[in-house]
Amino acid sequence: MRKDLVIFVPGAKYIKSKYDLLEKSIIKFYELTNIRQPVYINYAKLWEKRLKKSSNEVIWLHWNGGISFISKYLATRKLKRIIKHYKNTHNIHVVGLSLGGEIVLESAKDLDKQIKSIVLLCSINKNKNINLKLKILNIYSPDDLFEKISVKVMSPFQGGVLLKGKNVKNISIPHLRHEDFCLDKVIKNGKYSGKRISSIVNSFIN
Repeated sequence: MRKDLVIFVPGAKYIKSKYDLLEKSIIKFYELTNIRQPVYINYAKLWEKRLKKSSNEVIWLHWNGGISFISKYLATRKLKRIIKHYKNTHNIHVVGLSLGGEIVLESAKDLDKQIKSIVLLCSINKNKNINLKLKILNIYSPDDLFEKISVKVMSPFQGGVLLKGKNVKNISIPHLRHEDFCLDKVIKNGKYSGKRISSIVNSFIN
């Protein structure tokens, strides 16, 4: 019997600078997009722990977290290699957070038959129309200004926070900031109040 494998793909690293003026400008941008406490820790380890169950294995994609085309290309290529390595021995579920979501979707275009399910968390989606045959859960917050602005900057016409597709389920969670997704904070309002985001993910993939 195949075991489930969950691959967590973190997003881009938060930007820092050793120059005071540039650092202040970066912090101001985060403030304008409602990011109050940029997450500089390796939150992938936190998610690895939260997604680990006795019935599955969890790994996370190690990539440089850059926003350049070459960084995203190399991350996509690496994720494809991992999926191909495990495709004959595991049921593969892939969870992508922020820019990691776009890396997941790019990889799935060629390997959707090898992936059982995808979960996207505050994903920076360059294309809102999804034609993949596997099941996809898209969790976002209408109050995540960082995600909204990032999608508009990266793909102003084709991109979107809300995804469209026959096999896509969208879940909107109010009053969550981008760093709340990174840190898997407890949801305080709405249908899922009192739960962590990871518990919704685990219910979907298990």
